[in-house]
Amino acid sequence: MRIVVVGGGGFVGQHVVEELVRRGHEVVAVTRRAVRAAWPEGVTHRVLDAQHATDGEVADLLVGGEGVVFAAGVDDRTLVPAPAYPVLHAANVVPVVRLVSLGRAAGVKRVVVLGSYFTHFTRRWPELELPERHPYIRSRVEQVRAAMEAAGSEVRVTVLELPFIFGAASGLRSQWVPLVAYAASRLPLVAPEGGTAAVAVEQVAEAVAGGLERDGEAAGGCHPVVEENLRWGALLERLARVTGRPRSAHRLPSGVLRAAMPPVGLVYRVKGLEPGLETAGLPSLFLRELFLDPTSCREVLGVQPRELDAALEATVAACDVPASG
Repeated sequence: MRIVVVGGGGFVGQHVVEELVRRGHEVVAVTRRAVRAAWPEGVTHRVLDAQHATDGEVADLLVGGEGVVFAAGVDDRTLVPAPAYPVLHAANVVPVVRLVSLGRAAGVKRVVVLGSYFTHFTRRWPELELPERHPYIRSRVEQVRAAMEAAGSEVRVTVLELPFIFGAASGLRSQWVPLVAYAASRLPLVAPEGGTAAVAVEQVAEAVAGGLERDGEAAGGCHPVVEENLRWGALLERLARVTGRPRSAHRLPSGVLRAAMPPVGLVYRVKGLEPGLETAGLPSLFLRELFLDPTSCREVLGVQPRELDAALEATVAACDVPASG
């Protein structure tokens, strides 16, 4: 199968390209700028900004392709001039709709979108009104809706609802540097209630391959991808152990987190900035158990269980943060 991977030079994209090549697929890795990624031999590299390219340029990219992977866009750490949603819509929704629509015309049959687990929690907890409060989550919900609409009955779209992803990629410093630096410091570990699902980056690549290769309608739609569900304190303790500074995490009262958010939001507003996740709404979200069920990704997409510790070790190594003391 000839597969176009948009964002093939990124943290997850590099692993997706490697996994698809390992499975015998012909891969075109697309990046916004020239990069030196450690792709396997035989990968075709194209430089193209899928957000700003013309329809003709995107269509040419998709000619002869049977599958497309969208591993680009922006994540929930985005902080941009207010209002944030137009920026997030342009980065997360517009390119996916164009890829699905133009891919459909070019004969592409399967599209995999690397999405966010916040779309899952939007369905689970409608009373939180997450898309109404958080521009990032709104962009991800709209991404799913618009992609499915553009696909019609001719293209199968698989959306991977991804939680915290751990691991490393060639030439890229980990996004987890601040958290790992804290775990490696001499400071006491404190963590609020709640927790998150977590997964190794290699498992995300397996889920992508499953979404492209597996037959049947079950492989389409939204699929949470997870290896472990960890409370925040347990995650910090695991990271601290890997850094060589093992210690127990203490509970941070939820009131402290709630009290800290309004001043942060005020600073953003004074600067004319808006985060992808609204600060005032963060406690009601992150104090919950953001846990996922692995059944779908394992049984439908073929993701194999693996020890998360190896991914945590790779994350810490990629951060290159020495333990203090």
